[in-house]
Amino acid sequence: MTLKRTAIAGLWTALMLGGCAEPSKFLKSHFATDQHKEGEKSWRGVRAKVKLQLAQQFYDGGSMEDARVAVREAIELNGTEPAALVILAKIELREGHPAAARKAIASALELPGCSAEAHYVAGQIEERYEDFTVALKRYEEALAADPNRPEYVLAEAHALVKLDRPVEGIQFVEGRLPDFPDELDLRLFVAETNRMLGLKDATVAAYREAVRMSPDDRSIREELGLALEWAGQDEEAVAVLVPLVQAKLEQQTAARRKKQRGEAEKPEESGDAKSCVAARALARAYLNLNQPREARDVLKRVVFASPDDAESWAMLARVGVALGDRELARVAAERLAANPAGDGTAAALGAYLAFKEGDTQGALRSATAALESNPRDVMALCVLAWVQSQTGEKTSATHTLNRALRIDPDCGPAQLLRRQIGGESAEAPAPAASTVPDCAKVNE
Repeated sequence: MTLKRTAIAGLWTALMLGGCAEPSKFLKSHFATDQHKEGEKSWRGVRAKVKLQLAQQFYDGGSMEDARVAVREAIELNGTEPAALVILAKIELREGHPAAARKAIASALELPGCSAEAHYVAGQIEERYEDFTVALKRYEEALAADPNRPEYVLAEAHALVKLDRPVEGIQFVEGRLPDFPDELDLRLFVAETNRMLGLKDATVAAYREAVRMSPDDRSIREELGLALEWAGQDEEAVAVLVPLVQAKLEQQTAARRKKQRGEAEKPEESGDAKSCVAARALARAYLNLNQPREARDVLKRVVFASPDDAESWAMLARVGVALGDRELARVAAERLAANPAGDGTAAALGAYLAFKEGDTQGALRSATAALESNPRDVMALCVLAWVQSQTGEKTSATHTLNRALRIDPDCGPAQLLRRQIGGESAEAPAPAASTVPDCAKVNE
């Protein structure tokens, strides 16, 4: 102890003799260095936050390269900031680099102070790898950290659907709806998932709520109209769809005429698959209400605006048969026959119309042509068997029907024809709207 005290005293004397007459100067120098380091650290932190804000702005604006530069500078200034790694992960994910995104978010999750967004982004990355179990866990973590973010609720619900747990997804969202009275996307999720499950009334109810929340959104009103027609509520479906379909068809018809005149067509004026779907739904609703002429008028406008829409031509052909308008049915059948995307409808209609006009060979050619392109076309097999039976070739017809029933044992038209071939004479079964889907489904 004496030796230690002597050493300290000697050090103090040396300091005094060395010109440090005031010991406080030495201590001030020491603390000034620490304060400088702290100030520099604080300044780097401020600069890092500024860079992060810039990176987020660039990211939101779609300038990925600028966002990447800014976030790299933020990481160099402060490598322990999780938010910087989260933005980097989002950039990598958007640019199609899931492995790099996964690496960045893993580093973010290891740091203290990790945000709810980090868990959310981690879930998005796992979805890219189709690991929905881990994605669901990440979304649950995000919601535990911040339960008031509707996008986290929606992400968890979608993950449940991906895991074949759609009912749980609906129940989960419905349980949170009171917390988000103005969130339209949550209502649309409920509607779409109910439709996926085939729950018609629940689908209609959910779309009604969505329309109530966003009455000026034409696409949502169109979805309500489609749901109403699907649910068999045809009168209301017509009331909802008529103004929407008419407005779109008028626009597309004008665009079609401009194109015929050689004028430039605007992208928003062109026909689209969704508008054709709505128009066909309207036509079906008219047919269900026993208004085939109204259905015909809608479909004729559809095929004028979208001449390559095979499904609308098929419906128009069947409407022609229902109205006894053979010319309309023939034109539609010819357009279907020329469309490589068509199903057995063209063959059915072509054979039916040809045989009704006494052209047996034309009827056989129509059915045979369809089978050459697709030997498993059950509708074409049914038509061929029917024509064979009507020309006395019952053995050939039976053989053809056996082929059809081996492909689709539940095919109603094939079963009906087989009963008829047992010696009964029957009127040619017109290829009605309800007949084609039963046999056409095997070609999907």
